[in-house]
Amino acid sequence: MDKSILELAQEVTGIQLIMALLFIIALIVLAMTQKQKLLKYLNKWRKTKNEEEDFHALVYGLKNSMIELGKKIEENRTERENERTHDREDSRKIREEMYKVMNKQSAQIEKQSEQIEELKNITLGIQKKNSETKRAEIKEKIERIYRECHPAMTCTDMQLETLKELIDQYEKHGGDNSFVHSTVQKEMYSWHVINEIKSSDSSL
Repeated sequence: MDKSILELAQEVTGIQLIMALLFIIALIVLAMTQKQKLLKYLNKWRKTKNEEEDFHALVYGLKNSMIELGKKIEENRTERENERTHDREDSRKIREEMYKVMNKQSAQIEKQSEQIEELKNITLGIQKKNSETKRAEIKEKIERIYRECHPAMTCTDMQLETLKELIDQYEKHGGDNSFVHSTVQKEMYSWHVINEIKSSDSSL
């Protein structure tokens, strides 16, 4: 089936063998004569290969750097998002605290206003009661002088002056629409006035 090497060698002719030997010799001669060129070519090929390897290493390093940079950018973005979220939360808490303080102060102001209004009403009530008491006292004095002068339609100049002052005080304390105006004030100016002050001076 398969031919042996010896049989194949027997089939090769002398010319073919010579040509093969010549080809081998030519290769050896070429290798020896072109040794420097071959070495230069090998060195250049090795240098090119090394440069390619360096280039691939550089590209690989840049790729890894870009990946790391992308991770850092993403981490920074996430951190900023968290900070903004935290800032918004802090801002919300501050606003809520401010609203609480404002509402508390508003409630305190409202309470104080109510207390002031209540105190004002109490004060007005006391003043009104005092005025009523004072007005009643003044009215009683007016009535006493009136009873002394009315029967004879005569009064002293001191009584008349006192009546004027008493009526003025009576009006300042809210006195109006009473017999003081409707009767006494109208009648007192028609009384006969005795000059008591001059009489006292004459007796001296």
